[in-house]
Amino acid sequence: MKQILLFLFIPFVFLAQEYPLQSANYVTDVANVLTEEQEKKLNNLLKNFEDSTSVQLFVYIAPSLNGSVMADLCQNIFHNWQIGQKSKNNGLLLAVFVDDRKSRIHVGYGLEGAIPDLLTQQIQQEKMNPHFKNGDYFSGIEAAVNDLIYYSKHDYKAEVLETGVDWVSWTLAYVFNLLLLIGVLFNLNKKNAKARKNWVKTLITVFAIVLFLLPCVGAFVLLFVFIFTGNFKSSKGGGYSFGSGWSGSDSSSSYSSSSNSSFDGGGGGDSGGGGSDSSW
Repeated sequence: MKQILLFLFIPFVFLAQEYPLQSANYVTDVANVLTEEQEKKLNNLLKNFEDSTSVQLFVYIAPSLNGSVMADLCQNIFHNWQIGQKSKNNGLLLAVFVDDRKSRIHVGYGLEGAIPDLLTQQIQQEKMNPHFKNGDYFSGIEAAVNDLIYYSKHDYKAEVLETGVDWVSWTLAYVFNLLLLIGVLFNLNKKNAKARKNWVKTLITVFAIVLFLLPCVGAFVLLFVFIFTGNFKSSKGGGYSFGSGWSGSDSSSSYSSSSNSSFDGGGGGDSGGGGSDSSW
């Protein structure tokens, strides 16, 4: 009897977990609610988006959840499709379940700061649901995709200030930095004979810090240097090290991607489970 019940239950288990094991493109429309042209337009948009930012945004449209918990199903899809870059986990999944009238925006670890849950909820309520209620799935998805692209890009690029520069605050900040710089040099000359010989290198280093960082950040760095100048000394290798033996090193890393005309699939990313659910 147990074997018979198990045999009858197995099809429902597989039904609840059914989804493509691999994505054929950025848009996977199992429900067939998009035309060929609409799907092509979204795929091109998302391809250009990945090429310019390395962020991957996939769209999955299905008829029904088939009894699955939406957040769990989206997490499984996100994991198996490996959405986003492995080193950044900067992936997004927009899932729509037509017959259940539900949707979810699932956010990877690397984008949870730029795209918080409140934002995804707002996009669903204001951009997706009004179109979905009228049966216009393409317009709702396109509007949501455009918003997600915008906020993702603004996480990777500094926004241009629209209100202008507050020159008074910047001037005061740099004057404060200059005073700290004088204090650093005075402290070096007073406490450390060896550092006195390298004051030119010290001057260049500190000025570089001030120029490449915001004034307030530069002030904190200078203050940190000022506090520890008693143990600040020149190392044999030509760099600088603190009395504890710690030595600084320059390292940089950058993402590089090659533009391909074909879809390459997921980039090896995973998800933190951020995002939101919505119904219309």
